[in-house]
Amino acid sequence: MVKTVFAKIASSRQFYPQVREILPELELTSIESNVYSLIEEFFQKYRRVPTREEMLLHLSNLSEAERKFIKDYKEFVNTMFKTDTAAVQEQYLIDQTTEMAAKVGLRKRITEIAKTFDIKTASEIITDVQDIIIKTNTGRGQRVEIDVADVKNNLAITKYHGEIERLPTGIGALDHWLYGGVGRRELMCFVAPSGRGKSVLLINIMYNMILRGNNVLFISMEMGVVDILRRLYRRILLQDKDAARDADDAHMEIWLNKFFKASHSTGKVVYYPANTFSVEDMQAEIIKLEAKSDFVPDAIVIDHLDLMTSKMKHIRTREAHSFWRLVTDDLHTYSLTNNIPIITATQATRASTTKTVVGIVDVGESIGKVQSSDVIISINQTEEERERKRMRLSILKNRDYFTGKIIELFVDLDLMMVVDIYFAQSAGLLTSSMAV
Repeated sequence: MVKTVFAKIASSRQFYPQVREILPELELTSIESNVYSLIEEFFQKYRRVPTREEMLLHLSNLSEAERKFIKDYKEFVNTMFKTDTAAVQEQYLIDQTTEMAAKVGLRKRITEIAKTFDIKTASEIITDVQDIIIKTNTGRGQRVEIDVADVKNNLAITKYHGEIERLPTGIGALDHWLYGGVGRRELMCFVAPSGRGKSVLLINIMYNMILRGNNVLFISMEMGVVDILRRLYRRILLQDKDAARDADDAHMEIWLNKFFKASHSTGKVVYYPANTFSVEDMQAEIIKLEAKSDFVPDAIVIDHLDLMTSKMKHIRTREAHSFWRLVTDDLHTYSLTNNIPIITATQATRASTTKTVVGIVDVGESIGKVQSSDVIISINQTEEERERKRMRLSILKNRDYFTGKIIELFVDLDLMMVVDIYFAQSAGLLTSSMAV
């Protein structure tokens, strides 16, 4: 987002005056911060943004310490002026930048309050947070979402949150509301009725995580290994089913290995028949993969939870709630003790198929799945949305932060692609009939 803002500054004379006071509030890198300072200094003197040649010339004004990285600065400036942002609307960028700045400021202020958590009374903390809510607005004029009634818990979690490493799902808007992605010690579960795209979403998360340099173990109990890899192949090359059908296994393997090599990571897919795979099997599989191919996963994706079993399988028929609570507990414990995120999905009830938004009460078979998961997200889609290639995610549970947030996605099942709607818009994927 920040790089797009700088590129828009380079291409639009009217854009910089609208964001010049917002940029310092963002979490900029050293290069971004210094380039902004050069632009601002030039703007104050000449009332315009410098050209690429003028920017490169003014890099000589950098401090001696920064001039050691002059190559990186030149690359940033050249990219800034070469990037085409014609498809990105100025108002959208202004709104997003303003909202980002508000969130950064809010996070800093909450962290400051959290530092006084042990010496302030609950009422004093609530007063502080209410003051933030009153004074801080997002770019679209919405109030910042802080649960004042649960502020004591939120502030305690703020301390914890800074310590947990997060892996982005690659779906920008979802990662934004998860404060960076799924935590390394978290179990995240998607819930939806049959046919809503659970497997497609899980494959896209696998693709995005590998793309970012993470090893991913994908465990399937519904489709075979080749079927999953062929879908990943289609996602990598953005090929539809007919085009991918002509590719033989050898050709597919070549492209998958190219993708793994380019991303400096690997994806492994294993298949187990339904109702034969438990957490103990997963642990044994991971040990075997490490010994055989030196593969250690950074994340585990399971498709899907409802097809798993447990060492306590004898209680399945007579105590379904206890059984599914046990299976989910086992997954959560493995994630927690091994410092590895687990992403899976579960079936929603038949009654939920007609609902606009699937809720917690719609989780099938056992509420124990909800109780043991750190993050629960429902997948929602009407017939109209399906025709327009849309899908909505709703955050139903998040141990760390806020719930109830709706995230709109663009879904192209032919190409196996799931991205957030803002990325789709900026990438020109939306036709006039699909426009936001």
